[in-house]
Amino acid sequence: IIKPSLNIKFSEIYIPDSTNWKNFEDSLTELELLSNKYNFTIIFIIHPHLYNFEKYPLTEYHKRIKILAEREGFIVIDMLAYYKDYDFNQLKILKQDNVHPNYLGNQIIANAVSNKIIEMNLLN
Repeated sequence: IIKPSLNIKFSEIYIPDSTNWKNFEDSLTELELLSNKYNFTIIFIIHPHLYNFEKYPLTEYHKRIKILAEREGFIVIDMLAYYKDYDFNQLKILKQDNVHPNYLGNQIIANAVSNKIIEMNLLN
């Protein structure tokens, strides 16, 4: 059995004008409407798959997602920038899990979010 590469899987999901991409756009628009209606700020975190960050294959998808989220008025944090100084294996909760970060990864996320909250003065 030949499995498709990570790029193929993601390109099928995030093809411009595809149903999946349109659903994603619609979801962010709905979230933006809710944030305006109920007066809350959205910090949108883009979390990379835990693969080689030096040769990360999904940077273009991160850029597209960031543009879309910023267009909706969200504060965007791309965790790839925060993880770049770490070996991706240091951040995995399980060796075979390339998605969910361990304690260290979650601590990096928490620091990034709390620093952004302070930087943007969101608690006042």
